[in-house]
Parts: sequence; structure tokens; C-alpha cells
Amino acid sequence: FSGGATATAARAVCAGDDIEPGEVEAALGRLVDKSLVHLDRTPVGARFGMLQTLADYAAGKLAARDDAADVAHRHAAWVHELTSTVAITRPDSGDIAHVRRIQVESANVLQAVAWALENDPLPGLPLAGNPGRHWFTPMQAGLAWSGLTSALDRADGAPDELVARARSLAGLAGVMAGHPGEGFAHADAALPLEERIGDPQRLGWAHFLRASQHVFSTEAQAARAWLDTAGRYFAEAGDDHGRAAVAYQRGVVAGLLGDLDEAHRLLTEAAASCRRAGNHMTLM
Repeated sequence: FSGGATATAARAVCAGDDIEPGEVEAALGRLVDKSLVHLDRTPVGARFGMLQTLADYAAGKLAARDDAADVAHRHAAWVHELTSTVAITRPDSGDIAHVRRIQVESANVLQAVAWALENDPLPGLPLAGNPGRHWFTPMQAGLAWSGLTSALDRADGAPDELVARARSLAGLAGVMAGHPGEGFAHADAALPLEERIGDPQRLGWAHFLRASQHVFSTEAQAARAWLDTAGRYFAEAGDDHGRAAVAYQRGVVAGLLGDLDEAHRLLTEAAASCRRAGNHMTLM
């Protein structure tokens, strides 16, 4: 782990052939008693951690073990499960508590992405793409850009579903991180893949993310056209979460175009839509 771990995370990753999940907390307790591990109380719960010198020593010991790769796979799988709770297309991904958990675990997320890109590139696509809402809410778009583009460069033969979503997210991250040309190129490459897949909800999000690229580029008229298409796809899919996001972005576009009364009306309506859909992150 990087940056500590909860007891739940420790059970998921540290249990193996010679350690049962139920034994992990007892082992942690013994390490705390010996001052090799410290226990911290945080606003989101108790976390176990180590001094960096001890962590470096332990990492060296782990690297020498035959099961080091298995442990790294379990860590990546735990991060994947954790970050999937805030994937931008999930109907319940607006849960602020979920996003805060990802923010606390950001060091572990980055470590898992880096490991996957080096050792097992295919899982790197969802690992880098799942935290889309986390990357964009605290404006860590540079991390999203580097992770997603590195994963795309190394993920030959990956399924279209993974590549298309990663390219759409990389498109927005590129614009936000100061790489608009490359960002729009990724978005352009994503759309034919999504059209081939043919899922209206996925198409809605692909068009919404494209609209968001234009919003961050202050190209409001272009954003409006993409939002119209996204709204039609979300209506076809019955995706209230997506429709709430479109309603919010329409208000932003009206503001960019200088129509503040219309922006106020649309954003007021969008806030109500977001609350009904449980999309609390858009409200932030």
C-alpha cells in the first residue's frame, strides 16, 4: 500500500495462501503493539500506516517473495473495485462519500495504475478510467491524462468497450490539462467505436464528454450541439443521471453565452434534476 490502508483493504490484499482474511487484523494489531505499524483515526475511518523507512524495507522483502506478483494483482483488483464506485457512467456515482474515499486512497490508486502499466497494461485502462469523477472533481486532470494515454499506448488488443471509454475520458482530460489537439483526437477516435458498440447510454456519455471538451475550451455553441445529441441518447436509455448532467451543462453553456437569466433558470432546474437522480457530485 501507498499512503496507508484501512483494515478492509488490508484483508482484501494481504490475505493469501498462508494468511486467512480473519487473521489480518490480528497481525496488524501485533505490529501496532510493536510500533512497526501505526493506527490513525481519520474523518473517513481508521487507517494503518508505516514510517517510510519501514515501508521501503518491507517493500524490498515483498519483492523478493515468490508471491509478490500475486499481491500486486490483489492490490490492483482492490483498487479497481474501489474506483468502480465512481465511474462516471454509474447511476450512483454521484455519492460524495464514494468520491471522498477515492480521494483518501489517491496514492494507492496511482500506485496500482503505475504497476498495471508496467506489468499488466490491459487492467490499466479501467484502473485509469474508473476514477474519472475523482480525477475531474479535484481537477487532477494531468494525472488522468498521463494515466489514460499511457494505458492506451500499451493496451494493444484491448476490447473496444475499454478503449472507447478511455479515449473519451482522455479527450476531456487532454483539454483540461492543456493538450487540446491530442484530446480532441482521442475523442474523435472514441466515437466510431461507440457507434459500433451501439449502446445509447454509452453514446450519451461519449457525446456529453465531447460537449464538456468544448465547454472547457469556451466553445459554447459547439458544446450545445453535442449536448443536444447526448440528451437524446440519455432519453433513449432512460438514464436520469445522464440527463441531470446534461441539464447542468446546458446552464453552464448559457452562462458562457452571456445569457445569465437563462443560465440561472437552467441551473436551478438542473439542481432539482440532480437531486432527484442522486447526482450530488454535479451539484458541487
